[in-house]
Formats: sequence, structure tokens, C-alpha cells
Amino acid sequence: MKIRALALLAALAALLCLSACAVHGPYDVLSEPEPTVEPSPEPTAEPSPEPTAEPSPEPTAEPSPEPTPRSTPEPVNEAFGLVDGDRYTNDYFGLTCALPEGWSFLSDQALNDRVTGAVEDPILEGFSQDMQLFLSSDKNACVAAAATQDGLVSCNMVVEYLSNWGQYLDEQDMCAIALHQLGVEDGGDLTQLGLPGGVICTDTVTFCGREHPCLRMEYTDASLGVDRPIYMQFIYLVRDKYAMQITLGSCFDQAGLGDAAALFSLTEED
Repeated sequence: MKIRALALLAALAALLCLSACAVHGPYDVLSEPEPTVEPSPEPTAEPSPEPTAEPSPEPTAEPSPEPTPRSTPEPVNEAFGLVDGDRYTNDYFGLTCALPEGWSFLSDQALNDRVTGAVEDPILEGFSQDMQLFLSSDKNACVAAAATQDGLVSCNMVVEYLSNWGQYLDEQDMCAIALHQLGVEDGGDLTQLGLPGGVICTDTVTFCGREHPCLRMEYTDASLGVDRPIYMQFIYLVRDKYAMQITLGSCFDQAGLGDAAALFSLTEED
């Protein structure tokens, strides 16, 4: 079995989580155009016909229809969690992400559009096959993504099914596998991934009050004609047969990573 861990490290992180703010301008989270209201034509007065008295028919007893059982929706994969308003809850991983004022989650449609767009991005051509394999399984998904209104700080959560391999892997292993997937060494150059001057390395970060191994990525985006530093952090949670990659991103200011990390809390007990 080839663990892709996660094939979306470059794709969903660099494109889904950050491209909206770092490359394509402000994040258009849940933005909908205001509907245009067409003026209604003035009604013309029509003379009302005189009502004619009709005899009321005798009521006939109709048999009551048999009640139809309510259909229940298909259960959602428990490892995916659920977005409800300004809160993402995942009982499987014991994780909650609560958004303060100024943050918004992407709608399902916007999230899907960015995922499918990432597959077609020429920068990630070398990862296209892995990404398509990843997305072909209903056990893998980018389950939620959020950003500030100005798009300068963002986060997303990706869940991958590891099957029985999950019992042999921990968070440090996921970092090592991700580096191998990208084809770079710890502290390696990301030029081959279309990120000139970019570097990625392993590190340790305090996340939800715990020390977690993580990956840190830094590069400079010049797509809009001005150099802008991009800071990213990848944190992994592994439980049973699933892994979650939490991607934090910040433009201009590395301190934004801490702001994004502060949105999360863990509820599971050791």
C-alpha cells in the first residue's frame, strides 16, 4: 500500500488553504452576490364577477392515507466531523475548531471547487495522480477550511484513511512520510515544487496545550508583482485507521500561525 500522507500536503495547503489569500486576493468565504430585484408591473384592476351561489356537495369520507416512514440521511463518516455555524467539531479525533468574529468557514461548494481546482493546477502536475487517487475514495476528504475576512490567515483540515497502517504510525511518522511524498529532505529546497526559495523542515509546536511534531514551510510569493512571505504549518493527528492533517497558513506575519492554532481545542483524554 502506498500511503500518500497526505497527497494534499502541497495541493490543499498551497492552493486550497493559501492561494485564495496569497495568490488570488481576498478570501471570498461564503460570499454570494446580492440578488437584483426587478420592479413588479402595476396591477390593472379587473372587475370581479358576481359570485354565484353553488350548492355545497355532501362531504364524503376519505380513507386516511397510510403514513410513510421518514427517511433518514446516510450517516456521515465519523472521522470527518461536522461544520455547524462558526464551529467545527470532530468527536472521532476529539477536536473542535471555534471561529471568532472575523473568521468564516468555506461553503461546501467553495470547498469542493478549490479541491478540484487544485488537481488541475500546473504547479502540482507531479501530484495529480496521487491527488485523484486520494479524492476517489469516500474515506478521504478535505473536511473544512476557514479564513479571516482579509484572507491573510487561514486553516484547513484534511482526513485520510490509512487502513490498518494507522496502528503502526504516529505523528512523527506522518511528517516523515509527507517529506518523502514531496521528494525533499528535512530542510530541503522547494524549488522543484514551483516555490523558488521555499524550504520545509520538521519542528515541534505547542498545539492545544501539547507538544506536537509538525512541518514548517516558508516561501515567497511574487505572483502579484510584489514579494510576500508565506508561512505554513502542518500538524498531524493519528487515530486508529485515520489521520488528520491540520494546515495553518499566514501571509506577511508568522504570528498568524499562532492565531490560527488558537482556534483549536482537544477534548479527548489521554
